[in-house]
Amino acid sequence: MCTYELSDKNTIFPERILVVSCGLNPQVVTESIYALALTSDAPFHPTSVKVITTSKGKDKVLTKLSSLGEGWLPRLCEEYQLSHLDVLEEDVVVPQSVENVGDVLDDIRSSEDNIVMADAISSFLRELTRREDVALHVSIAGGRKTMGYLLGYSLSLFGRVQDSLSHVLVSPEYESLEEFYYPTKRPLLLKAKDGQMMDASRAKVDLAILPFVRLRSAIPKQLLDDSVSFSETVSSILIDLRHSSVQIDTKNANLYLNGRQISLTSTQVLLFSYLAKKAMTGDQLKFPAKNRYDVELGQELLYEAEKIGVTFALRTETLKRLSEGVDSSYLHIVLSRLRKSLIEAVGEDVTQRLIRESKSGVGMKCVEYGADPDRVVYL
Repeated sequence: MCTYELSDKNTIFPERILVVSCGLNPQVVTESIYALALTSDAPFHPTSVKVITTSKGKDKVLTKLSSLGEGWLPRLCEEYQLSHLDVLEEDVVVPQSVENVGDVLDDIRSSEDNIVMADAISSFLRELTRREDVALHVSIAGGRKTMGYLLGYSLSLFGRVQDSLSHVLVSPEYESLEEFYYPTKRPLLLKAKDGQMMDASRAKVDLAILPFVRLRSAIPKQLLDDSVSFSETVSSILIDLRHSSVQIDTKNANLYLNGRQISLTSTQVLLFSYLAKKAMTGDQLKFPAKNRYDVELGQELLYEAEKIGVTFALRTETLKRLSEGVDSSYLHIVLSRLRKSLIEAVGEDVTQRLIRESKSGVGMKCVEYGADPDRVVYL
């Protein structure tokens, strides 16, 4: 058993939330807290607990764990001198029912129920991960298998570096004991279904920390902020640039990536188009040396603006800058704004693959178009 020393998460993050999926066995909550605080190599001491379950599961959680019921959660904290924890009605998340409007889900029995549960879980984790001063630990120990899968996958979608995932493991002979909630300090005899008496203090509870792939950077920023479905969030990261179609609407300064609209400025459209044209010949944009104005590059950009018909939409100062030559500082500003617009629409991961940055052998910054330039179409 480990010491009671606090890990980095307990000192850096003032709010630490344990999120648990639960069915009809609320013991997974106390078992998870026991394992996290007392058996883990990196103890995690939650400041609050949130439970995702069904209406039937909610009744079990409140009846067995809450201080308003049998109070097994506060009892665990008191027995092991942990920070006080309780689970009240507002701490339990139950999705709305599909069949009966106004009711909550009492079980997961259909594909529609699965969709509702998926949207509820992903929406809940999306909301919790918006705050950078919060660390989450997610336990997939309880509930139906689909609940554990959806909770773990949602953490992959939204989880940050400070978030973690686990499954709790209990001695087999204690798993089916309805009145077992955690290994007690003193002997506590419990009666098994076969009539045998089992001592709760002799049970073993271990924590399996589960590594997971963090996909947050691949999700468009707007989908991190908006409440969208689980399936829409997943589909947002499934962009294969090798087979992606790109349409450029120069008149309205819009870009379409696989049909997804991205609003740009005319200057951003110009730079994007220039990069795509350079890629057709296997070339890339090379930034001018420091404190040097590249007149030739400015003329190339002016020619591209005229060719795609955006010259009329460019500001007077932009045309003047291009005619006099561009420096690395100006290109950096335009490129940064283009990348920001792309990130908000398709995510950081896709943007990094679409607009690739590198350094040449002499330390010169280079930028190239990362998708197939032959699939670029002008509207």
